[in-house]
Amino acid sequence: GGLDIPTSSNLVLSEIYYNPPGQDESTEYIELLNVGGTSLDLGGTQFTDGIDFTFSAGTILVPGERILIVANQASFEAAFGDGSTIAGEFENGTALSNDGELITIQSGAGGTVRSFAYSDDAPWAEGADGDGFSLVLLNPNSLPDHSLAVSWRLSSHLGGSPGSSDECPDFVGDPNSDLDQDGIPALIEYLLGGSDGDTSNAATAFQIGSVPLGGESHPTFGTTYKVGADQLEFSAYI
Repeated sequence: GGLDIPTSSNLVLSEIYYNPPGQDESTEYIELLNVGGTSLDLGGTQFTDGIDFTFSAGTILVPGERILIVANQASFEAAFGDGSTIAGEFENGTALSNDGELITIQSGAGGTVRSFAYSDDAPWAEGADGDGFSLVLLNPNSLPDHSLAVSWRLSSHLGGSPGSSDECPDFVGDPNSDLDQDGIPALIEYLLGGSDGDTSNAATAFQIGSVPLGGESHPTFGTTYKVGADQLEFSAYI
């Protein structure tokens, strides 16, 4: 088949590692993902805000493939290995801002592919700001709005997952089963990071407490969930 040029309907910025722990920023990276059905010709595509980088002629990204632009390839491979596809290094001494900034990607034809600003302040996930996590785009195949904090989450592992998906494997089985008979359906146990074969999960799945506010004690309800179970959404109702 032929090649497409990158547009907002086929190319996403899927991961940003903008502030590694400590003073060494050389392991920073940006990951792009082809979410379209046709291979993309990235030649001439460039970052015009945030970092400087232009893809070399002949750079092809097949459907479902990820490609990285890194601050320093030697430092990146020392930290993450050499199994990822790397297009090159940030150019002209540029780096990702630790405070958040505008990132713009333009195609070789001159059209804007992506232009959005990330932030290190809430409601953006603050764990990406020097605590060792990356920002991961949620459900990239749905073409989420990159400018919204709710479109991003922290990576499930320190350092992120450059070159591969950060999502957990999909749930498999009967969502309503309760093999351990702890009263929590299998799908909910999956979401909470537990197992339908372990009764001890029920004791730690939910936390009930209280906080003082205005001279009164108010009840609180908390739970943990599996980071990376992006195919599921949950809400609490009281």
